[in-house]
Amino acid sequence: MSRRFFTGLGVLALLLLIAGIGQLFLMRFRVGDIYPPYSTFRTDPLGARALYDSFASMPGLTVERNVRPLEHLGTGHDTALLLLGDTVRYRPNEEHLPASIVSRMNSFLRSGGRIVITLQPRDGAHVWDGDEEDETNRTVKASASGKHHGGTSTNGLDKVAGTNAPARPTPGVLPDKDEPKSFVSLTNWLDAAFGFIPVSGVATATVTTAGRDTGLPEHLACHSTLCFTNAGAPWRVLYTCAGQPVIIERAFGQGSFALSTLSYVVSNEALRDDRRTSFLVWLLAGRTQVIFDETHHGIEESPGLMSLVRRYGLTWALLNLLALAGLYIWRNNVALVPADVADEAAGADVAAGKDSATALGNLLRRNVPRAELLATCVAVWKRSADHGTRLPATTIRRIEATVEAERLLPDRQRSPERLYNDICRTVEKEGGATHGKR
Repeated sequence: MSRRFFTGLGVLALLLLIAGIGQLFLMRFRVGDIYPPYSTFRTDPLGARALYDSFASMPGLTVERNVRPLEHLGTGHDTALLLLGDTVRYRPNEEHLPASIVSRMNSFLRSGGRIVITLQPRDGAHVWDGDEEDETNRTVKASASGKHHGGTSTNGLDKVAGTNAPARPTPGVLPDKDEPKSFVSLTNWLDAAFGFIPVSGVATATVTTAGRDTGLPEHLACHSTLCFTNAGAPWRVLYTCAGQPVIIERAFGQGSFALSTLSYVVSNEALRDDRRTSFLVWLLAGRTQVIFDETHHGIEESPGLMSLVRRYGLTWALLNLLALAGLYIWRNNVALVPADVADEAAGADVAAGKDSATALGNLLRRNVPRAELLATCVAVWKRSADHGTRLPATTIRRIEATVEAERLLPDRQRSPERLYNDICRTVEKEGGATHGKR
């Protein structure tokens, strides 16, 4: 087979490979599994795209994603901010938040906004086995007999979580002198601590009396071992699992703040298999503007030139500028009109004596010696003359003999003019004799 065939086959294989890779990327982006769990960009069971699309399709609701830093969060009037599937470390009582974010979210709440945060342990479900399970059972019983609201006692649940609960934390205040001033302890800001409950697999969260009065469903699937402990008096417990609070809510200024350790209920899988409509409506609490935050998933818009172009719809303007730049480069490298017409239009003066014959004379003068000029002309003529104008062989030999005789003369006796005239007479004589014979 020819080389061209194998080249075409290689190009076809390369195109198919590029198309296949592109299709794989499109599939990944379409499903969204490149994003973290509970992101609204994911359409698989672990995502929250179904909830986002459901709210967006409801009349009277304005739904958007937030990919800007929370420090730029606007007013909270009639707005619900949802942070779904937020992650906490295995030791959540040691979490700290930037003070600027805490201040911005406090202002958002005081101005009438609602913030809903659903949590998931970052390092996976806690494994309970052996002596640790026995210790947990004892601490759960001790916690059940104690108080959930107020008090300064610490219980074994916090020991399981790895730290002791703070004694009467004050929201927004930094009691620890060693704590960085630019960060706020998560437990201080929430006025609540975290612990773990001894459940494995899927448990059931049960609604409390306060939650039942709110119209929430009786039961929710509990896929987390994380719970709240030492919640301050402003918090209302709405759901419990194994006797421990898993969903709490409080008023904050003119707004409200809800915390849930259960994120499964807002996932795509839950909306397909175990939809809890009344709970989803409770998330908004009557707000007509909904913001799904993506920055806590690490999805954040980096400000730059292209982001401004997309935001203000300048894509086509940029493409037009690129097209004009290409035309400008082409215009400067390729003439759109013939050169002589361009010169006449520009009023270029033509110098006398600078025609093509003069140029040829200058070229010959620089490259051919004067004594060799006619010999060179004869040699070129012999190569370029066609059969219709070619002289007889005897005439050509006579011309060559005349040129050779002139070349043998001393330099002072040579005369190109005389040689030229002799050649012309020979050509005319032989040419006339040839035409007479014909």
